[in-house]
Amino acid sequence: MKLLSAFLDIIFPPRCLVCGRPGPEPMCSECIASVEYSDGVPLYEGAMKEAITRFKFERKRALLNPLSWILITAYNGDGVDLITAVPLFSSRLKERGFNQSELLAERLADHLGVPSDFTLIERVRDTRPQFDLKRHERLSNVSGAFRFSGNDVRGKKILIVDDIMTTGATLSECSKALKEAGAAIVIPLVLSKTPQG
Repeated sequence: MKLLSAFLDIIFPPRCLVCGRPGPEPMCSECIASVEYSDGVPLYEGAMKEAITRFKFERKRALLNPLSWILITAYNGDGVDLITAVPLFSSRLKERGFNQSELLAERLADHLGVPSDFTLIERVRDTRPQFDLKRHERLSNVSGAFRFSGNDVRGKKILIVDDIMTTGATLSECSKALKEAGAAIVIPLVLSKTPQG
């Protein structure tokens, strides 16, 4: 098997899934170095936008490793009791086959040694991607789109993960659902944010 893999690497040398440069890593050091930050969060543009797009929509699952590493290094907060993620609507989850925010949150939970629970919040209606909308449309787009559906969270400190933040309206609605269920503190953590976010 190793011989076959080496042979295939000669014919089809591994390349960065973001820029196409030859190399063994799914996201090369040049692409990682080119990522721009604002207030400690990568901006959703350039190599970061390309990586997230290919991860989500082209199912380039190998990009989970570098993207989760970026998320892990961005988190420097205090300990939490539980980690969850912004849910996808059922039809979107079925179409894509995975929830990218959930996969990122799982990696973070494993790294921190904190339990995760992805049944806490349910997206009760489909919504358009926030970054496709004008600023005034974003709040109404996600208003009432989430509800609490999980186990007892009373008094708990919960970290909620999302891949892209625009205005923060989605995370705000999810946090509201958790707080109404009794969560003491809800901390949002995002992999990236749009430049206007």
